[in-house]
Amino acid sequence: MNTVIISDLHLKEESREITKLFKNFLDQIARYSEELIILGDFFEYWIGDDAINNFQKNIADLLKNLNQQYQTKIFIMPGNRDLLIGQKFCDLAGACLLPEIVLRDFSNSKIILCHGDQLCTSDIRYQKYRKQVHKFWVQRLFLALPIFIRREIAKKIRKSSREKFKKYPVMIDVSPEAVCELAEQYQAEILIHGHTHQKIYELAKPGSKLKYRIVNSDWNENQGSFIQIDQTGIYLKDFPQKSHVKIEEN
Repeated sequence: MNTVIISDLHLKEESREITKLFKNFLDQIARYSEELIILGDFFEYWIGDDAINNFQKNIADLLKNLNQQYQTKIFIMPGNRDLLIGQKFCDLAGACLLPEIVLRDFSNSKIILCHGDQLCTSDIRYQKYRKQVHKFWVQRLFLALPIFIRREIAKKIRKSSREKFKKYPVMIDVSPEAVCELAEQYQAEILIHGHTHQKIYELAKPGSKLKYRIVNSDWNENQGSFIQIDQTGIYLKDFPQKSHVKIEEN
């Protein structure tokens, strides 16, 4: 199986260079892969499948073309910014909607795939917010609001997030305890996630069942990152490719 994994593109109509980079990625990498897995924050924000705009529809068309023309299977996992991405968009994109945690097999290892925000347990304020917005009734109430009100709420949330980052420019990392607990729960040896915008891989601490934690970077105008899993191993790569590291042998 040749699988490529991306996350944290934060696509929006204004991000033309990132969108162009993503199109090139589909043409040069994804079309030669059997699977494309998107681990959340694909879009900058998402206010509901009933509010899909022309830009988002065009992105869906790109994915559907990839699926239909090259038979690449596409999987989309919601992140914290596009939590409400749903089945309607996935149908337009020819994609399968994933739950917040997925367990996959690779060689003799089990791999956990997730967006990663649930692992940042030291950010207590965010975890309280996350617990609320994941409630079914809260999502139903939000989706019942008129689209223009939802759009304004999303803009205010993004503005608040940008102001917080200016004040505290260091992204809060995942908690080692939360990582170990998740690995133990699923009996997994490898964890792959995004969210923290770090292009890293690290050996797990001694005593943990986990062997590796591999993290995708976010994308900017000049470069993105992706993880490739094929018959030879697991790789963490740049796009356009300037460097790559082989992490795990098959």
